[in-house]
Amino acid sequence: SVTDGVQVQVSRIPDGVAEYSVWGLKLPSLRQRLFRCVAVRENDDGTYAITAVQHVPEKESIVDNGASFDPQPGTIHGTVPPAIQHLTTEILAEEGQYQVLARWDTPRVVKGASFSLRLNVAAEDGSDRLV
Repeated sequence: SVTDGVQVQVSRIPDGVAEYSVWGLKLPSLRQRLFRCVAVRENDDGTYAITAVQHVPEKESIVDNGASFDPQPGTIHGTVPPAIQHLTTEILAEEGQYQVLARWDTPRVVKGASFSLRLNVAAEDGSDRLV
């Protein structure tokens, strides 16, 4: 299971994972990626910590021969949407009509990215309802 953006927790060390070995990781929402094991450390609680870096087999050719290389998107859907930062909303009310203006920044631009916004309000019974 993925525990955060950079760590994956498994119940046992996958077969073939040893220092300097190359191994693949495939998750349902991600394309398979190759990693090179840098270190394997046993923790005090009997678990293991594996430090690895992403392995790109054609990297040597890229460096030595100046080959062109277009990295593959990380997800099966093509691209990872950029994180939303500095989200602000402004609510304008006029004659029983409401308009919400949302603004945000993204750390990078992704060509063709679009965002869908959902506005939920608290209903009289305390639940949320979609507006």
